[in-house]
Amino acid sequence: MRPLGIDTIWRYVLREMISPTFLGVCVYVLVFLMQAIFDLAELAIKKDLSLRIVITILFFYMPRVLEMTIPMAILLGVLVGIGRLSTDSEVIAMRASGVSYWKILYPVLCVGVAGWLISSFLILCVEPGANYKRRQVFSRLMYSTDMRREIRPRVFFEEIPGMLLYADEVREGGDFLEKVFLYQSEEGGKELVTVARRSQIDYDKQTGIARFYLESGVTHSTTPTDADSYQVSSFEKQMIVKEPDESFKLRSSLLNRPAPRNYHEQSLSDLTLSIMHAGTIEHAETRARMIGNILAIMHERFALPVACLVFAILGVPLGIMNRRGGKASGFTLSIGISVIYWILFLAGQNFVSQGKLSPYVGLWIGNALLGSLGIALFLLRERSEGLQLSVLVPTRLQRTLAALRRRRDREWEVRTEAAGAPATRPAATADRAGAETRRTVARLQGPGPTKRRPLRAVTPGEPPGGIDLDDVVEEEEGSAPGLTRRLRFLLWGGLGALIIGLMLTSNNPSLPVPFLLVGLILLALFLIFRTTLDRYILGRFGTILSGCALTFYTLFAVYELVNLLDDLVEHNLPFSLVLSYLKYRSPWIISQVLPMSCLVATFLAVGIMSRFNEVTALKASGTSIYRIVAPVLIVTVAICAIAYVNQDYLEPHSNQRAAQVKDVIRGRSPRSYNADERRWVFGEGGRLYNFRTYIPSPVPVLASPGSGEFQGFSAYQLDQSTFDIQQRIYARSASFTQDHWVLRDGWTRDFRGGQESFETFAEKTFDFPEGPGYFIKEWKSPTQMNVAELKKFVNDLKRRGYDVQELTVDLYDKTSLPLVSLTMVILGIPFCFRLGKRGSLYGIGVAVFFVAVFLVVFSTTNALGGIGLMPPFLAAWAPNVLFAGAGVYLLLKTNT
Repeated sequence: MRPLGIDTIWRYVLREMISPTFLGVCVYVLVFLMQAIFDLAELAIKKDLSLRIVITILFFYMPRVLEMTIPMAILLGVLVGIGRLSTDSEVIAMRASGVSYWKILYPVLCVGVAGWLISSFLILCVEPGANYKRRQVFSRLMYSTDMRREIRPRVFFEEIPGMLLYADEVREGGDFLEKVFLYQSEEGGKELVTVARRSQIDYDKQTGIARFYLESGVTHSTTPTDADSYQVSSFEKQMIVKEPDESFKLRSSLLNRPAPRNYHEQSLSDLTLSIMHAGTIEHAETRARMIGNILAIMHERFALPVACLVFAILGVPLGIMNRRGGKASGFTLSIGISVIYWILFLAGQNFVSQGKLSPYVGLWIGNALLGSLGIALFLLRERSEGLQLSVLVPTRLQRTLAALRRRRDREWEVRTEAAGAPATRPAATADRAGAETRRTVARLQGPGPTKRRPLRAVTPGEPPGGIDLDDVVEEEEGSAPGLTRRLRFLLWGGLGALIIGLMLTSNNPSLPVPFLLVGLILLALFLIFRTTLDRYILGRFGTILSGCALTFYTLFAVYELVNLLDDLVEHNLPFSLVLSYLKYRSPWIISQVLPMSCLVATFLAVGIMSRFNEVTALKASGTSIYRIVAPVLIVTVAICAIAYVNQDYLEPHSNQRAAQVKDVIRGRSPRSYNADERRWVFGEGGRLYNFRTYIPSPVPVLASPGSGEFQGFSAYQLDQSTFDIQQRIYARSASFTQDHWVLRDGWTRDFRGGQESFETFAEKTFDFPEGPGYFIKEWKSPTQMNVAELKKFVNDLKRRGYDVQELTVDLYDKTSLPLVSLTMVILGIPFCFRLGKRGSLYGIGVAVFFVAVFLVVFSTTNALGGIGLMPPFLAAWAPNVLFAGAGVYLLLKTNT
């Protein structure tokens, strides 16, 4: 045998590594930037950003994301590439030709060095400036918007300090208004209420000066506490100039001069100076924390790139020993190692930032431990060819797995004897080649212990139907063990669904019903999919789906940990708070990862069948592709039902708790989720209400929404055709008692009939049709409400004159988002049959591309719907309809 040249080995190893490494970068970047893409698309639509600015902002995000993804992608590339060589016994061939493991390690180290150089350049030279410029761009975008573009018809506009604007019609992007109601408050408690037929607005974004040119209107001026100060003046034309407040001037001055850089935006030389300044702090504990925080940032910039080298060294022995794991096993193993590294890294960084640990220990312990493990495994593998991954598995776990395998073999024997076949033990180990052959046959027969026929094509002279599904069903139903197993599935599945529901009853009494429904759906699947083909497809699909969901969930969790660590250190909070946040954040993360997981699982499960000609065998036996994908589609529908239950019953409460924990970590005062005061509210018949403050009832038993006291209460009766004020009622305080409004220390003015009447009162009862609950509502974000709550909330705000366009889009999203998984599967199925002999990595790459395109389309349509450029229903459902329709069309065009 001619020995292999060095150049050949280098090219061969590098060729196997490049594709999975590049794919890993794409997958990890997409997962980490998923939320940023949503936010950026919404910002771009609302602020009318150019494509150049959007790309610039994404570029500022990339350095930090790439620093995290490059080491993980290198580990994935090594495990998949070297693992593929080991699986196909090419490593053994290299060893037989005299190639040592060191020659395989050298090209891998070359990739690690390249990753180290790129990461070092990004983290040392690019990231500090990118963080600083990104903060500047967002600051300018926040404070340089044209407020006219945010004015909407029949919606209160309160963005101008000391002024409230309401217009019945808005034209030309807010430049011209019809039927205008303008409220102004001045120093000393004076109020000006102006109603006009038309108005034109001139706004200078540089100076912040707004000019309102009003036509055909009336101005009511008064100091509410002084009833005799009321004045009414009419005008044909009037100009109101609104100067910017002090906060606008302060923001403008800050934007016009360079802002100071925080530690993450400073270079190494600046950080060195910061350490010198921190050393002058007299308080010892504060000085230690400041210095520790700076040292943690400095050492992070050197330790994180070194992970590229550590993962390259560790991946070689693991990839060689992972002979039978395949690419999916390499992907899962890379995620597990990455999680271990990030846990060590983040925990160490936390202790170093608090001044409790040396940076040489805290920031480098992950590299040291995993690097030492990689070197040890490599040297042991170089000395012993029999070293396998089982050395990393605890002995007790190995014994448990062996017992499970023996139990499976005994069940196999019982089932085959009941079916009239000779009882042979599938796990017999006569020799290595025989065991490998039996595993291949078992893979073709399916994942379970039931005796199955291999998938094969029809031979000449044989009747159609290479797989006689009816015979298999009769065989299984006629066997007592098969019936016992099915009944056991029904029993334990039903009990599991009931137990989950009962456990959650304390938080929400309505939860057992949906969980029982999901349990029954899952149990029904066991009865529906009784054939060998169904279980064969679903066994592979379910296994891959579980692995993908766990993988993407882990990536989300790691990214959340990295983003919250700096705030945790800054406010000296325990690490358990982040774990608590992740616990409450889990339902939301699950809803985000399910669509991508379903699509990747579809590509891998069906694509692998197509690659190994199993689809060809099925089609030759008379089974169409629609029958092949039917179990995948039906199970995906069940997953969509689970996603809806998760979104409508688990997410609202968990998102609320997660937001509260995150506020604590960020150092913000926890938001009140009890009462949201809508101080300007439209009622029935053109009545407009306003109150200054609301004081809840001091008696806890009576502390229901609206049971307190409204101070500075006003009620305006407007002519709905002209917006003229016909009546105004003012009271120093108002409360709701025995189905009546009781107003105290106030006055009324009536302008109807062309005459003005005036009356004061100490206490008076009014029968307004609106109750106190109409003004006081429980405040929640759309993600913290279920469909019924959000629908009621939208209707209430719409009646009171508030903007509900964006909330309506969120409402329709509640029903469209759970079906995204089905949309992705329908879109991916036609491409699964077009993969041909391409590998699974190609399928994952196509799946990632589809998910990225869907995210861009979905975020864009939602943003367009939020600002009123698309109907809310179309904005929420257009992506699903578009992509699912494309998938159905391509599937119908596929050769069945």
